[in-house]
Amino acid sequence: CVNLAKTRLGVCTLHVRHYDRVGVLAQVLDLLRRGGLNVEQMENRIFEGGRAAVATIDVADEVPRELVASIETIPDVLHVAVVPAPGRGTIRAICRL
Repeated sequence: CVNLAKTRLGVCTLHVRHYDRVGVLAQVLDLLRRGGLNVEQMENRIFEGGRAAVATIDVADEVPRELVASIETIPDVLHVAVVPAPGRGTIRAICRL
């Protein structure tokens, strides 16, 4: 493709580990939409064995803690981490045990 960005875009990146089930990403994306966060780049990779995956989602703004907590409540989500773009702060991670 022509004119693709050469570096990652976004203010921060969400890493969402989840079970590979229908509708999980739709729920995550709906919460981002409700929070007014634009997705600038996204990739979903399935782990070996096909039971789980990780979605890497670059978003255009900071992700509020409340939004991360909402993503955590999705039953098939295993772990959520928010990683700021270089030079934008420290890593915030929330794990459900």
